[in-house]
Amino acid sequence: MRKRIGLIILLSVVLALFIPVFVQAGEDENFEEEILHLDERGCTSCHKVVERDGKVFDYTLYAEVQRIEDHPAIKKEKVEEEGVLYCLVCHEDMGEKSFKKIIHPIHYFSEHFEGNCFSCHDISEKGEFVLFDEVQAGKE
Repeated sequence: MRKRIGLIILLSVVLALFIPVFVQAGEDENFEEEILHLDERGCTSCHKVVERDGKVFDYTLYAEVQRIEDHPAIKKEKVEEEGVLYCLVCHEDMGEKSFKKIIHPIHYFSEHFEGNCFSCHDISEKGEFVLFDEVQAGKE
C-alpha cells in the first residue's frame, strides 16, 4: 500500500511539473523557435548590416569577404542567396584554407563574437556537429 501511495505522489509531482510545458507548447506557435533561439543562430544572425551610435556597419558575409586581401571575386547575389553554403563550394575541403580551419580562430579571437558553439552549429541525428545553416537549408 505504501508503494502505491508513493507511486501516486511521484506521478502527481511529475505531471504537475510537465503538464504546463506541454500546454505551453501546444498554445504557443513560437515555442520551438524560442527554445532553440533560432533568430540567434546561423551566419546571418550576426553577419548583417547593423547600426551603432548612429553609424552603419556592414558585416554581411559578402562585405566580410570583400575585406579579405587577395580573395577571389565572388557573386554578391549568390552569397546573399546561399549564405555560407556558397563559401563551402570552395572551402569545404581545402586543407589549411578549409572553412573549419579558418572560421573557428576568426570567431574565437574576435572582439565582436559573443556566441557559443550553438550559434553556428547544430547536432545531427548521428550526434555530430554540423553547420546550423546546412540544417536549415535541408542539407543535413
